[in-house]
Amino acid sequence: MIGIQTYIKDRFNIKDDDYNKIKLLFLYSFFLGFFIAFYFVPANSNFLSNYGHWELPFAYVISGVVGVIAISFYSLVQRKRHSKTLFLTAIFLMLTTSISARAMIFLLEKKIVTNLFVSN
Repeated sequence: MIGIQTYIKDRFNIKDDDYNKIKLLFLYSFFLGFFIAFYFVPANSNFLSNYGHWELPFAYVISGVVGVIAISFYSLVQRKRHSKTLFLTAIFLMLTTSISARAMIFLLEKKIVTNLFVSN
């Protein structure tokens, strides 16, 4: 019986030296897709239910600017750090962002954060 690692190497013509890198890239892609599916869609729907569609263009512009800044920072760090460290850091940041976003949703529902920024 052939092992899964051997099957993947043979099927996709992956060299032994490249297998760990391919495995990390696959895991990174998987977690990125998981993050988008379970964070991005609920975040958009939550935004729409709390602020309405008229503020959606502004939110997309802000999201784009933050995305460009994040990608620039990631590229800068990528030149200076080992790829495995960078991968683990990216996974940690995605997890931290998800947990923080959930905490902010809870605080917004309780009107704790909103009262700090909005004066009556």
